[in-house]
Amino acid sequence: MQRISLLIALTTLTACAQDDDQLLDEVRDTLPASDEVRVDVPSTNNKATLGAVAEFYQQTRNTSDFLNGASVLWVGIIRTIMRYPATSIDGDTITWGPWNDDSALRPFAYKLVAIRTGDRSITYTLSGKRRTDAGDFIPLIEGSAARPNAGERGKGTLALLFDNQAIVDVAKRERGTIAISYDLTAEPRTNAITFADFVNERGEGPGDSDYAYLLRADGSGRFDFLTLANVDEDAAGQAENLHIVSNWDATGAGRSDVAAWGGNLGEVVWNVAQCWDTAFLATFTSYAATGGAQPLLANEGDAASCAVSGETVAPLL
Repeated sequence: MQRISLLIALTTLTACAQDDDQLLDEVRDTLPASDEVRVDVPSTNNKATLGAVAEFYQQTRNTSDFLNGASVLWVGIIRTIMRYPATSIDGDTITWGPWNDDSALRPFAYKLVAIRTGDRSITYTLSGKRRTDAGDFIPLIEGSAARPNAGERGKGTLALLFDNQAIVDVAKRERGTIAISYDLTAEPRTNAITFADFVNERGEGPGDSDYAYLLRADGSGRFDFLTLANVDEDAAGQAENLHIVSNWDATGAGRSDVAAWGGNLGEVVWNVAQCWDTAFLATFTSYAATGGAQPLLANEGDAASCAVSGETVAPLL
């Protein structure tokens, strides 16, 4: 009788272990890969041709680089944590940690919790606290992810909570939130990113920005960016509204359409259209300033060189 009971117990433990392994594999596979949260846009350093506008396009590129750096870094950290054995598994909830950083200069504790919410669908939270704090862990990153089937492209959300990160790590300079929503399950793939009350590591901000990005299977795509920037570079540093829409074809050649308004511009609206070739060198640029006492219209280059059609980017009043 005792032998039968022991066999039943061993069978049950083995089945539970297999279920746990299956759950872990599913959660690890469902988590996004780093390239699934990236935003890749054409870039150019041809500032001499583009004049002042190149600075704003470069600002867009710098912000995109920061966004990619932040999202890829944190997704990579979460994926690394998930490769380790889980600390505990309770039903559909898996916990890694909490772990303490033994360094006296980094007195933090971290914990990752992933919950299966459906078939190949999860939520996950990386939380932390200072070891000297008696309170609960607070979320540093919150996300959700889903895949139709193993190995297929997925979709999900990711929120980087910099205010909370600064509570845990007083050395953190960033503030605000970056929220990412991605969908690779359809054609074209899309990413939407929102910066809310964001302050960068240099203490610049706070600012709000919105990105909308799509990439087609042939490599062509569209990038829509709305933010605040010192467009006219006045000494007071007053910010204007800046809206950039870029489209490119499968070769990488494309066009940016830009509108700037508000702030120090007053009633004036600036519009710029700029086309680039496969080497990302400007082939055509048009400038227009309307609403002022002296409207400006000027063209440089050949409009026929534009590989894609432009868009009317009107002020979002």
